[in-house]
Amino acid sequence: MLPRRMPRFSIRRIILLFICGVMTLGAYKLLLLPAGQLPLPLSQPFSGSYEFPWPSPSTSPSPSSATQPSSNFPPLSDTSQHHDQHDLAVHSSTIFAPGVTKPGGAFANYTRTLVITRTQSENVTWLSEELPDLPTAIYVADDPTAPLHPPLNKGHEVMNYLTYIIDHYDNLPEVIMFMHAHRYSYHNNEIQELDAVRMLRDLNPARVIREGYMNLRCGWGPWGCPAYLRPTSSTPDKYRLQEIIVAQWPLLFPYDDIPDILAQPCCAQFAVSRQRIHAIPRTRFVFYRDWLLRTDLTDYYSGRIWEYLWQYIFTGKGEVCPEEWKCYCDGFGWCFGGKRGYDDWVGLNLKRMDAERQLKEWEDGKMKWEGYVRETKNGGSGVRSGGGHDGDENGNGGKEAENGKEGGGKGGGDNKEGSVEKPETGKDVYWRGQIEALSAEIKNRKRIAQRRGRDPKIRAAELGEIE
Repeated sequence: MLPRRMPRFSIRRIILLFICGVMTLGAYKLLLLPAGQLPLPLSQPFSGSYEFPWPSPSTSPSPSSATQPSSNFPPLSDTSQHHDQHDLAVHSSTIFAPGVTKPGGAFANYTRTLVITRTQSENVTWLSEELPDLPTAIYVADDPTAPLHPPLNKGHEVMNYLTYIIDHYDNLPEVIMFMHAHRYSYHNNEIQELDAVRMLRDLNPARVIREGYMNLRCGWGPWGCPAYLRPTSSTPDKYRLQEIIVAQWPLLFPYDDIPDILAQPCCAQFAVSRQRIHAIPRTRFVFYRDWLLRTDLTDYYSGRIWEYLWQYIFTGKGEVCPEEWKCYCDGFGWCFGGKRGYDDWVGLNLKRMDAERQLKEWEDGKMKWEGYVRETKNGGSGVRSGGGHDGDENGNGGKEAENGKEGGGKGGGDNKEGSVEKPETGKDVYWRGQIEALSAEIKNRKRIAQRRGRDPKIRAAELGEIE
């Protein structure tokens, strides 16, 4: 009987068997992990080795399409640590304790920095001209050679805001304001003439410290409050934001239930305290930015949905819509005497807007009437149809033109008497008088409100009002 030959193992076969064994062991270990906790390394640009229990996005940019980190990108602390669900589960509002203000309240000194997000084409010289003593961090989104720039120009202001927090996490001032580059914009407060300079000068840092997070816009319109987005509702919204947020929520907040309402005043300009930022691990901000780098959402949507996520991140609440009068009084020192006084002031503004509308309608009507009269005096050219005659040899239509009828014949001419009406004489003088009187009263009440806001006792009494 011949001896059995031993099987021959080539080096290639040994390597293949080794790889298969490793893959089998790895698959077995994955099966032992709790559901939803498969480890996923973050994208290439970030240094260190760290993992998050994060469901994978549908697509990820290739390493070549993910831009390199900014030149001043600081190393993360303890990046080798594996972060459990407590690092990413924000969100019970009990995490966030109220801040403690300094003696002096609204008039105490706090260290501050204004973070501005801009493009190369936007002019921000107003900052150095009007606020030369205010420290700034100006991020240029589309210039990778700028001293401060994001790792990728994506997501509008979101990428810049997150990059500032990550880069300066260990060296933050007491109050940080995040704003856009334009000085005048509908994003800003109407009471301050839509002027960012006036908003920054009036801002009460004590409110930011106390609340932890403050939207810099007090007005609820044109969108934002109340109950602007209802992610759990079956009714779609015009801009598809609810649909997108529902799809992205498990990627951004894998351990949190989606709120029934997401709402705050528009438009991604806010102030936040150092204490509130430090209540959130820096790795979470890296996590959010990595989502932004990896998401396949368009630049518009990846930035737009964050207008209604910032308040959730910094307060743990889906809806943060403080009453306008309280926001103006406590946040900026414009105190109209409580809710009733503020509502009266808003009413005056609405009356002025109505008077301006009435004056505009009168002026438009006058222009139409004058054009009609010129047309009829020139013979009614282009307005007749059929067999009507053109009036006398001078092109005049006689008395009929004066009465608002077509110059010339009575045959087939169009009758404009019903569509062109002569404006009431002197009504423009009345509306201009109304606008002037209302403007004076609005200005006077603003002056009184600002004076009241400068008095700490009046300010405190007004905000302590029991409704």
